[in-house]
Amino acid sequence: MKRGDNSFLYVGIDETRNGRPDIIVVAAYSRDASSLRKVNGEPLSKIKSKQYGFRNYLFAVGNNNRVDKRGLVAHMIGSLIFEIDQLRTDFDVLQVMIDGDLHGSVTEYLDYFLIKHGLRKVNYVAEAKADRNYPLVNVADMIARQLHRLGIKVE
Repeated sequence: MKRGDNSFLYVGIDETRNGRPDIIVVAAYSRDASSLRKVNGEPLSKIKSKQYGFRNYLFAVGNNNRVDKRGLVAHMIGSLIFEIDQLRTDFDVLQVMIDGDLHGSVTEYLDYFLIKHGLRKVNYVAEAKADRNYPLVNVADMIARQLHRLGIKVE
């Protein structure tokens, strides 16, 4: 598959704080379109056992003690999208599903970040409880929680 044929790379993003001062945002990515298909009635625990090729992810860690927490999360999400965009060579469009009900200043900042960094071929949707409905976002959620358990933090 060559770059330019309008093919997709699918990205699921979730963040976790778990009551700690550090925020971890994880972006899991896959070539499999079914990884961002909404699960209709099938328990996600059953889906997780299927092979979707979830081996690729990036994460960012930020300090939750900042005054502008929404700006921090938007910046971390934008940074991960930018890094994934730099990794890909054979995909034209990033299709991103973000867990959370992003609105107002968060989406404005994220849009600004993506345009500023030349990422015009990014389609993103933010949905509350996406980690319960989309396998790839669920994987990002599981990785974020595991990184918190391992004690990953801002140094």
